[in-house]
Amino acid sequence: MILITPAQLQARAAERPPEYLQEIAPALVRVRPDGVHEYDDRHPAWRAAVKKYRPAPRGLGDTVERTLDATGIGPVAKRIITTVTGRPCGCAKRRDFLNGLVPYKRQGE
Repeated sequence: MILITPAQLQARAAERPPEYLQEIAPALVRVRPDGVHEYDDRHPAWRAAVKKYRPAPRGLGDTVERTLDATGIGPVAKRIITTVTGRPCGCAKRRDFLNGLVPYKRQGE
């Protein structure tokens, strides 16, 4: 399940075309009383939208993150590290560091 606050949903919708919310609507499981939307991340509509709207990887860090998430290792590792240490895992810092270390060149750059 993916939990998205109204503010996060609004930010995502602002970054994407107007049809984005319609495309992910079939994956909506419920809207909680606090306004948080629960989406089924295994639903075909959700997966198609992620594939369609996810930006191209900027570097090695993005590739590592996507590989770990696709294999299921990433979410489990994040949960374990946060539970054991009581602090965020630092994955975003590692991703950004690796992206800076090995950036991918894009056409036109």
